[in-house]
Amino acid sequence: MQVKHEIFRQYDIRGIAGKEITESTAEGIGKAYGTLAIRDGQQKIVVGYDNRASSEPLKNALIKGLLSTGLNVLDCGTLITPALYYSRILLESNPGIMVTASHNPSQYNGFKICAFDGGTLYGEQLQDIRKIIENESFEIGEGKAEKVEVKELYIDMICEKVKLNNKKLKVVIDCANGTASL
Repeated sequence: MQVKHEIFRQYDIRGIAGKEITESTAEGIGKAYGTLAIRDGQQKIVVGYDNRASSEPLKNALIKGLLSTGLNVLDCGTLITPALYYSRILLESNPGIMVTASHNPSQYNGFKICAFDGGTLYGEQLQDIRKIIENESFEIGEGKAEKVEVKELYIDMICEKVKLNNKKLKVVIDCANGTASL
């Protein structure tokens, strides 16, 4: 399977949705990352996605690829990236992928990919995913998917940690149609 090399950036995988990042690309990324996870002894992964129009179909294709390796998927739904990172702690899963192009314009989409040690993948580690896709050297298995709700738990955690001590604040928020607007 061929993928565009330029979508594999230094800190994420990103490109124009439907052209550079397709559902086929997403499934390949799922198969490759799932392969790395299974070879590392991982059993489950958390997955989330932002509110871009292209994100849910890419997430579904990604999950299809992950499941095909035998990795179990915890689908955390639509949420912001920090909530996905929190879900890794909450659900005890270092592996994680967020379908998002972050601050980039709406025609873009991509993947922020978590490392098995708690950090994020970058540089050569992302290139390893590309190489596994191109070589089609995937693990084969049958994972299970489960939807889990973490948004409310994330909000509760923030509310518990942030104390305003009766300060009166005037606040204006513009989420610019981003996922935080939900």
